[in-house]
Amino acid sequence: MPITKHHKKKYPNSEWVRRRNIRRMTQRLASKLGTSDTAEATVHSKDNLEEVRSTSVKPKQKGLWQRSMGAIKRAFAAKRGS
Repeated sequence: MPITKHHKKKYPNSEWVRRRNIRRMTQRLASKLGTSDTAEATVHSKDNLEEVRSTSVKPKQKGLWQRSMGAIKRAFAAKRGS
């Protein structure tokens, strides 16, 4: 596609890279500053914690495939033992 005489880039790639790096740096600084505020908040909130115990976990019921494989293994074990 031919470039028309009116076509002109806004800025060169090196300028775009420089601006991208500045954007990334400001995002990193903002995230670091934001995490320090939340870290202080968590220290103060430890006083109000209640101990929560989870219910005991029940073992899963075996499926049809697992039950049938168990029966097959027991049958072969019985033959080996004889």
